[in-house]
Amino acid sequence: TVDRAYVEGVYGNTKVELGKFPVYTEQGMILDDNVAGGQITFGSNKFATTLTAGRYNLNNNSAYNYKALADAADNTDTADYQSIGMTYKANEKFSMGAAYHHLGNGAFQNISAAQLGTNSAYNADSMNIWEVGGTYNFNKNVRLNGAYAQNTEAGDVDARFKRSYNIELAYKVAQPENKGSLGVYTAERYLGQAGTIHPTFDGVSAWQHGWEFGTNYTFAKNIVGTAKTFPSKDLLATGDINA
Repeated sequence: TVDRAYVEGVYGNTKVELGKFPVYTEQGMILDDNVAGGQITFGSNKFATTLTAGRYNLNNNSAYNYKALADAADNTDTADYQSIGMTYKANEKFSMGAAYHHLGNGAFQNISAAQLGTNSAYNADSMNIWEVGGTYNFNKNVRLNGAYAQNTEAGDVDARFKRSYNIELAYKVAQPENKGSLGVYTAERYLGQAGTIHPTFDGVSAWQHGWEFGTNYTFAKNIVGTAKTFPSKDLLATGDINA
């Protein structure tokens, strides 16, 4: 399979991408994956808007295994995906973003409560996720990220499974070109079953809530090591916790 294959054109302050290209949402909380279709970004360095439309591969390891669950009723491998995102950079210290994401496949409405691990079935043929986030740099070394998202379409699924949020405090970061550079961070992440698509995080996973502690270090130019721990809890309708 081909992960990425796309063409890109830049015309003044407008960038156009066509093909199978990477999509990275605000802090990567909702989606960090490839979409096949088209994307256009326009605006300025201070305020920019991105429009995306295409198809998303349900075989990917997502918030819930879309392909496996959808196959119970439909053999469709992909879903329609559309999004609009806006970013605003006030200055070197503060920036923020907001976005809307739509993922549609008729088979979603047949996903049962048992498959979701919730107390209600999905009962909807799409995901409509709204998100907002921001970054504040206290100085050149310390930054704080925060993001919140809500799925407004997930039928009767309990509200706690429709939302996701991320709060991360970081000190420096390992730079691949600088041997000996070091970064550390701590984060609280909450990724609801119906509140995210394919998050970028590889510590706390979708369906989970927990704290992540990590560090990264550049041993030699372009050789970076990462260590992290993520004591987390599974999100279950019963309120039970699985390690």
